[in-house]
Amino acid sequence: MAPFILYLYDGETMFEKPGISVIIPTYNRAELLLRAVDSVQKQTYDNWELVIVDDGSRDETKESIKKLNDSRITYIKNEKNMGAAASRNRGVSAAKFDYIAFLDSDDVWRENKLEKQMVYMNKFPYFGMIYCPFLNHYLDGHELVVPNHQTGEREGWIQNTLLINNVIGTPTMLIKKDVFKENGGFDISLRALEDWDFALRVSWNTQIGFLPEILVDAYQTSGSISYDGGGYYEARCKMIALNLDYLQEIGMFDMLVMDLFKDAEQRGILEPVRNILMISIEKYHSKL
Repeated sequence: MAPFILYLYDGETMFEKPGISVIIPTYNRAELLLRAVDSVQKQTYDNWELVIVDDGSRDETKESIKKLNDSRITYIKNEKNMGAAASRNRGVSAAKFDYIAFLDSDDVWRENKLEKQMVYMNKFPYFGMIYCPFLNHYLDGHELVVPNHQTGEREGWIQNTLLINNVIGTPTMLIKKDVFKENGGFDISLRALEDWDFALRVSWNTQIGFLPEILVDAYQTSGSISYDGGGYYEARCKMIALNLDYLQEIGMFDMLVMDLFKDAEQRGILEPVRNILMISIEKYHSKL
């Protein structure tokens, strides 16, 4: 294996490359996982380690990773299926470097993803996290760039944007490990939207940088997690409840609730969602 090139040029100065710990959670995706791993191994940024957290797979995942014979890869297996949020948290706990990047086992990084993000982080060190757009590839062949037309600021203190729209995909994140830990990691109680919830919590405590170039390809597969309606509404109601005071202060509470209820009504579940929101407010808003 060639020695690491320890310095990088950001257009103005040379800087030493910090190590990046890449975390991939996976479950019964041995073949797809190898595609994701390959995209990590092909990165132009070479100072990384890869922590694969196998969430109780019953396929050939372990054997496939062993065949790669790459000393930069650490393999961890959960004794039972714990979910992506818990698996990512476990991967971060095992990480040895001060920067963390996430990749899902059915997605792919473009080869300069880590390099471009680390250069951007070096130029603007006050950012606690950097993200970028990703290209969503759907089973029916159509493609969609995220974020696209959503309103709101993309960079800086972007909590107002994140209160409305989920614009940060987990595989696009490059985050300082101390920022990850200070914000409690991913919420393992959520069945959906744990990436959105995490990004929103981070946005209250640090500025977030946006590199406006597609560096990630996300693929919908037959094994992708299906839409969890109950989990979605539970997570969304929790986010609204936790930020209730601020939402009322800036006049966004009624708009978000109206949009939530309109969507629920179209699905024929308005009353259950009303109840979820009220329970969430009672649980998470201490003044009520």
